[in-house]
Amino acid sequence: MTIFVRLVSLLLAAAPAFGQNTPRPPQIPAQAAAVAVLAGPIDGLVAAGSRPVLVASGLRFTEGPAADADGNLYFVDVPSSRVLRLKSTDLKAVDAAKEAVAKSYDEFVVNAQNCFGLMFAPDGRLLACQGGSKPGGRLVAIDVGTKKITPLASEIELDGEKQTFGTLNDLAIDATGGVYFTDPSLSRLPSKTRGILYCSKEGKVTRVDSAIVAPNGVRLSSDGKRLFVLSYVDPGVYRFDVKAPGELGEPTKIGQLVAKDGATPKGRGDGLAIDTRGNLWCTNPDSQEIQV
Repeated sequence: MTIFVRLVSLLLAAAPAFGQNTPRPPQIPAQAAAVAVLAGPIDGLVAAGSRPVLVASGLRFTEGPAADADGNLYFVDVPSSRVLRLKSTDLKAVDAAKEAVAKSYDEFVVNAQNCFGLMFAPDGRLLACQGGSKPGGRLVAIDVGTKKITPLASEIELDGEKQTFGTLNDLAIDATGGVYFTDPSLSRLPSKTRGILYCSKEGKVTRVDSAIVAPNGVRLSSDGKRLFVLSYVDPGVYRFDVKAPGELGEPTKIGQLVAKDGATPKGRGDGLAIDTRGNLWCTNPDSQEIQV
């Protein structure tokens, strides 16, 4: 049984609007799920009196937080096409002060061609989904030493024809070095590559699911046996069993995000993360909350 808990209201960045051509979400059978709403602490997860702390300001549309092995936080300011970095020492100072003090950040990579999702690979490279490159999106790797950006994939063969990616969004890296990444088609013209895509370590790209409409946030369980996905047009939270690298079972709806009143099943998913206990931390732009 899955329980979603309202954590705290946060200011979330606005996301691009959908066109009228966006299809309706599919009817996927749901696994039984209970919904609970709490405004206070969550035992073992959120202490009483906890609140958000501002760690950076002066930004326009932030995306893709990813921490390296030393605890430095990398993230994206999409409109300015920059990958930025907050040093772990700055983050610890803010946490110790328990005050909403904006800290400075480093311009790590400039002209990153509108990266969205970021994630560190086991070899230390920073992998990113680019949404603003021409003629389409790209999956790229950033060398944190040289800051060189290397394209990993920019197209896929579908029905015998090569298609360039649409606006790529988020990614998850498996133990083999393969990458699951999402193309939610956040534009007025739906992308032909919309869905969940997979790039093997060797660079072969396949589409592993097209049932979830506008897939956005994506994460693997710690053992790599399950893939979790949120949709930007659907409050559902979906799980796939991973049969093999780049091979998924059918999606199962394991729960859904909730509206502010805690009852009406409204809201749409954006980014998500998994903690060490396997809980999903989901962002809900409609209610401006993180829901667990």
